[in-house]
Amino acid sequence: MLSKLKDVVRELRPIRDADYLGVHRRRSLAAVGSATLVEKVLSGILRLVSVVVLSRLLPVSVFGIIAMVGFFQLLLQTVSGSGLIESIVQVEDLKLDDVAGIFWVNIGLGLVLGGVLVASGPFIASFNNEPRLVAVAAALGVLFFFQNIPQTQGALLRRSMRAETQTLISVVFSVANLIATVGFALLGWDVWSILAGTLVSIIVKQTMTSYFVRFSPWRRFSYTQIRPMLSYGLKSTFGNVVGFLTMNIQTLALGKYASPTDVGYYNRAQGLYQQPLKQLVWPLVGAALPAMSALQSDRVKLLGLVNRTTWLLNLVLAPFAVLMIVAGDLVVGLLLGPEWAVTGEVIRWIAIAQIPLLFNTPLTKANAAIGRPARAVWLNVALLPVIFGGVVCYAPSGVVAVAVFLMTLRLSTYPVFLFINLRASGMSAKGYLGALAPLFAFIAGLSAIGYYLRSVIETSTLLSGCSFILLTFVVSFLSLYSIYRKHLIGIEVLRWIYSRFGSRFPRLKFLVP
Repeated sequence: MLSKLKDVVRELRPIRDADYLGVHRRRSLAAVGSATLVEKVLSGILRLVSVVVLSRLLPVSVFGIIAMVGFFQLLLQTVSGSGLIESIVQVEDLKLDDVAGIFWVNIGLGLVLGGVLVASGPFIASFNNEPRLVAVAAALGVLFFFQNIPQTQGALLRRSMRAETQTLISVVFSVANLIATVGFALLGWDVWSILAGTLVSIIVKQTMTSYFVRFSPWRRFSYTQIRPMLSYGLKSTFGNVVGFLTMNIQTLALGKYASPTDVGYYNRAQGLYQQPLKQLVWPLVGAALPAMSALQSDRVKLLGLVNRTTWLLNLVLAPFAVLMIVAGDLVVGLLLGPEWAVTGEVIRWIAIAQIPLLFNTPLTKANAAIGRPARAVWLNVALLPVIFGGVVCYAPSGVVAVAVFLMTLRLSTYPVFLFINLRASGMSAKGYLGALAPLFAFIAGLSAIGYYLRSVIETSTLLSGCSFILLTFVVSFLSLYSIYRKHLIGIEVLRWIYSRFGSRFPRLKFLVP
């Protein structure tokens, strides 16, 4: 135990040029994955506490106002950072001039796009018929620029596979955000408490990142030299932007054709469900990107890594998905209170709609690792007017009707996305689908059983509701665990988890096949 703690502390030293330049470093994905898993669990708990506390301190409309402008902020953040920064992790041979070039391009984009958000405040306010959005957009535009600064250093940490340092920064960042936001909310700052808390956490993150990543951007660079990285970043960014729009354009439509309260209901449901995805799926897959990039010439091993990563993620997320599909309304009522009942209904449909994300995200990253980012971008582009039009059509019927429409659309188009991502990837479609079929069957079968039980079991009281929630999660997890014990990939995942977290408890060895 003490030796492992010393190893973790040793990895917390600042990184320098030799740690991230040149070809990819080879480090145990188990070590990186376990540190990332710890980070996301801790950060997820902190985020959940923040959501619960703030939902009880602030009115629903506050979250709708933030979401209306936050849609544009996150869209610009996707344009500025995602694909461009990812190119630092993906490129096979990284040079210091490359990093300096990407840093300054990213800073320039952050300055321009932050200014765009500030200038767009009056138009956003007019579009949503909400005058308060002018000041909120101005504040978020300034925050946007400062949020953008540490992204390059963060990419260097990921390339160096220093997950321990990322864990420390992320947890301290989340704690600072929670304490500051709740404190300002108690002072009665209303919507400004969220913005002030964000500012405090940005300062903390920038300070820690600057300490742990020793990087000097004051170098001459050539745009010709970084053109391949810019090309990769442009393709990846385009795909990420379109993907963002397909997942969030309902916020724009609801802001225009519904009320801030309706936006708040939907945004809170989406945020509650996506927190485990944001805290575990995307970062853990992001941590696996360097390992996937190192395997880009061996598609058989790459597919094996994709399948193992998917099974690892679903050990936690599949029972969570079943719980939200079956009893999401009970969970929301318990956490946020009865005034959020609409959010409880919405979250059940969102959980069904986002089942594909539990499986497709590692496959998407694998395509990015082999230089094929944004494979399904044109299908997403084609769906944008369908999504916007459908939300406009169903908005008068309420946000629950909007959630049902989006669920139907996303499930019906998922096979097409899957075909596009597998086609010409060099990875076996049969191997991929065969490996994940048990997980698909588990979620569909247990969700159907849970829906039936909801119709025959009384859950109207607090005690019965809590009991049903606990029963649903326990049964889901134990059922999934039995599947893992019988499948080769599941056995590999269980053995890896035990080797990283359970080896100090030899009496638990019987749990691992």
